[in-house]
Amino acid sequence: MSALFHIVCTSVISASAHPNHVVDSARIARNRHESAGITGVMAFDGWRFLLYMEGEAEQVDEMVAALRRDPCHQALTVLHQGAFDGPRRFRDWASGYPVDAGDDTLQRVSLLSGEDALRALEAALPHLYLG
Repeated sequence: MSALFHIVCTSVISASAHPNHVVDSARIARNRHESAGITGVMAFDGWRFLLYMEGEAEQVDEMVAALRRDPCHQALTVLHQGAFDGPRRFRDWASGYPVDAGDDTLQRVSLLSGEDALRALEAALPHLYLG
């Protein structure tokens, strides 16, 4: 099995973003990621996005570059990135949000880096409603 590449990053939604941006972004991301062979998850807590993407390094880099160009995503921060031998953590692309509106899971993950951020993301998954 060839090495895969993964990345954990966060961003915050721009104050000027239209309320439908998150829904539109999730739909577009699902289509783009599927065609690029990228799997992962995007969670949104009303202000902060937390993203995990896995796939070929070039494809993942292209998706991160697209996020950096998107005026609705501000302060994009890479918390962890690197190659791994697999298997993939996700079978496809999922989008979701914290089950509890007062949950600060995404904020806590955003304060970490490296393997700590990756482990915190994995621990947060049961607390997210993923559709």
